[in-house]
Amino acid sequence: MKRLATAALLLAFAAVMGVSAWAAPQQTSAETSSTTTTRTSHKKATKEKTSSKLDINSASQQELEAPPGIGPATSAKIVQGRPYRSKSDLLKGKILSRSEYEKIKNDIVAHQKK
Repeated sequence: MKRLATAALLLAFAAVMGVSAWAAPQQTSAETSSTTTTRTSHKKATKEKTSSKLDINSASQQELEAPPGIGPATSAKIVQGRPYRSKSDLLKGKILSRSEYEKIKNDIVAHQKK
């Protein structure tokens, strides 16, 4: 009698755990898919913003002369110093002065090769 009650109790516990374990992944899956959709949309918006920026690792010397304050000599130094890990490397390498960098920092990026 005692064994039968213990077995019934274990069986009921296993059934409850099985139902809750089955229901939890469905909620996580729904949350993940909505999060993924949101992240995908965010990435698209980010790519659109950065596409108009000048990549200092791949732009030609003439393209690098377009931002204000960048002339032929400075654009040549930028090309010679490639590749850059970040746009702030232009300051660290003393290619641009702080004032020149502040003028163009929002218009440039330093994309890495994949």
